[in-house]
Amino acid sequence: MRQTLALLLVSVNLCALSSCTWLDHLPSPGLERELAQRSQSGLGLIRSLDHDRIFQFRRFDDHTETLSFGCCPQRGAFDGLVHNRFVMKVNPSLPLVPTQSIWDEDKTDTNAVRSGGVQVVVLDANGRLLARSDLRIYGAGITLSPDGTQFAFKGVPSGNKFEQTGIYVASFRGTQVRKLMPALVPLGDPATLDWSPDGRNLLVSRIGEISRIDLATGRITKLADGSKALWSPRGTWISFVTPERDSALLEVATGQVSLIDPGRHTGTALEWSPDGRYLLVLEAEGSHEPYGCLWIYRVADGAFTPIPGYGVGGPHAQWLQRDGTLVGGIGKELR
Repeated sequence: MRQTLALLLVSVNLCALSSCTWLDHLPSPGLERELAQRSQSGLGLIRSLDHDRIFQFRRFDDHTETLSFGCCPQRGAFDGLVHNRFVMKVNPSLPLVPTQSIWDEDKTDTNAVRSGGVQVVVLDANGRLLARSDLRIYGAGITLSPDGTQFAFKGVPSGNKFEQTGIYVASFRGTQVRKLMPALVPLGDPATLDWSPDGRNLLVSRIGEISRIDLATGRITKLADGSKALWSPRGTWISFVTPERDSALLEVATGQVSLIDPGRHTGTALEWSPDGRYLLVLEAEGSHEPYGCLWIYRVADGAFTPIPGYGVGGPHAQWLQRDGTLVGGIGKELR
């Protein structure tokens, strides 16, 4: 009996040692309590469960919900969460109701819209329809301007040759586009884009370099070597992954780079919370869990707390700040 009890205790201790705990970072009880309190105002994490049409929303008080979009008939329409807004790519030949956007357009198609491609659709955090582009594109890596009137993408506008693949900026109204730079690499390259919070610059991560494009002048400035760069909501920091796959922060004012999770590599972007207080850090190699560990990092003091088993080994988790009942911006309840 004693021998069995001893083996059980050893097993429990080994499990504790191998979990996302103090072997990787010392978890912060204060940060855990803070996140639980923030959950009461709608802060949580979301991840795709079924071809980007079914989602799981997880708060930090252990409350979870399954959400489903009624907006987009085809699978794989979800392109990502950008600044707390859902970005979808939809086939314009399939129904999307209601057809009116925030600009009260009374049509779903125009003679000016080019043939082929997909339209970009934006929903707010409660699932309501905000925008639908006139322009059709073949593209990925869509990011939104802070005022929601424009979007940038890597790809090609419909009707153009694929040799014209590049980084473009377009308005949701009309079909005019501006090419900022050639892509130089195929559509499959994991280039990422992010609009600065002040609306003046575009952050471009491609072929191992992070650059800033001044949207007024078109000037391109290299900031660092790395990938998956994202602006903090206030524009003070840029999170990115170094060539060595370390998680890092670049201070915009000084250009100084600091590692926040050295020795535990990642291949996933460091996602900012909508208020800029926290980062999602998905550890890979160097973690004591076989599929890695998902941590929340508080920028102000470097505190960590783990989110075991969520967004690991599958579609990664992203932040969502929601308020009230989540409804499908196509008039259907997200349930």
